Order: sequence, then C-alpha cells, then structure tokens
Amino acid sequence: MTHSRTQHRRAAAALACAAALTLSACGGSDDDAGTATGGTTPTVEEEAPPTSAEPTEAETTEPETTETETDEAGAQEVTIAAVDFDYELPTTEFSAGELTIELVNEGEASHNIVVEQDGEDIASTDVISSGETATLTVDLEPGEYVFYCSVANHRALGMEVQVTVT
Repeated sequence: MTHSRTQHRRAAAALACAAALTLSACGGSDDDAGTATGGTTPTVEEEAPPTSAEPTEAETTEPETTETETDEAGAQEVTIAAVDFDYELPTTEFSAGELTIELVNEGEASHNIVVEQDGEDIASTDVISSGETATLTVDLEPGEYVFYCSVANHRALGMEVQVTVT
C-alpha cells in the first residue's frame, strides 16, 4: 500500500499532539509556585521510552478516510495527490464502473490527470496550479489504464501510473 504525503502528515500531527499532551500533563506553571512550596515538577524524562521496535500508536492508527470510498450506487471515489513529479494514490486497483477522482495539487508546478486506455485519452481534468483541486468522474470498463500528467514533459519525468480495473 502506498502511503500518501497527507497520511504521513496526519501521523506526524498525531504524534505532535501526543507529545504536547504529555508535556501539558507534566504539571507546573509559568510562575515558581510549584517549587516555592517544595513541590517537584515531573519531567518527561521520568517516562520510560519504548523498548521495542514496534510502531507507536500514532504510527499504527489508520487515517480517518478509507483508501477509496464507494457510495450506495457502487460509484467509487479516490483522492490523488499530484507532487513534483509523481502521483500519490492509495491504490492502483479499482472496480469497473463510475470512478470520481479528486486531484489535489501538492506540488510546485501546475498539473492535471489524464485517463488513458490503449493509447487513447478517455478523460482529463483541467490543468491546476499548486494548492488547487480538480474533480473528474469517469466510467471505467475492466482493463488496464494509465493515469498521467499531460503538462509539458511531466509524463516523461515519470508522472504516470498504471491502473487495473476489474
């Protein structure tokens, strides 16, 4: 499974939140009231670090959204991140039928996504700038497809992905 940049950011944010909660739970205040009364302020060092190589809870928690979503009518939705010069998507296998692609441009350059089968372009989004989003809905039959960026030489730079529809 390919992890997206967004999933990595969510895991990092969760880890940062856990660290902040740990620090805030340590007590103490900005004034010297805790030490003036003879009390001690616990430190983070008192907490034993993990001793195994197993991932922490923040690293194993699944993101809130699924890889692809399917509505009651069987239509699928997938979010694909365009980064310089690659696509990040949760899967390269889809079921035949309607697929809605949300393209999020997380790169610096402008990008789009074109759906191609047997060398023929079937559908494409508009070219979008950094930070923008475009949506495309396409009806896919079983077979092999290529999702690629048609901007300048982006495809030649590797901005394409093989997709299987069953």
